[in-house]
Amino acid sequence: MLDNDLDDNFSVGYEDGSDETNTNSGGAIPEVRRRLAILARVLDGRDLGGLRPDATVIIRAEGVGSWALSEPGRRLAAYLEGRGPARLTLDLTKGRWNAQWVDPHTGDLVGSASLDHPGGALQIESPVFEQAIALRMTRGC
Repeated sequence: MLDNDLDDNFSVGYEDGSDETNTNSGGAIPEVRRRLAILARVLDGRDLGGLRPDATVIIRAEGVGSWALSEPGRRLAAYLEGRGPARLTLDLTKGRWNAQWVDPHTGDLVGSASLDHPGGALQIESPVFEQAIALRMTRGC
């Protein structure tokens, strides 16, 4: 067997990794790669090095489940699960913040705003969504 570090979904005639008939070695399916590509777009190619799980940056997320990664005072990435719009209360430092809402299923940008924030609690409302939405925010943009 050829060991080329590709999973079984890459085969002759399926050089793009779309062969769903080969699952002998437990290789990643195309849907997993598609979702990872969307996650990469949600994070917009940013370095993940400074981001850490943060249970304090989201003070309140009305009616939805929420998870966040942050580099305090610089940037955050949040994932909301449920139905929206959802109102978030975030604990952010003073500064100009750029917020971008991304559909995690398609990777499409569905809303954005620039906010001058005096520091502390910030309320922000998401666009309408059916299952989930992602938020990325950066300070000083």
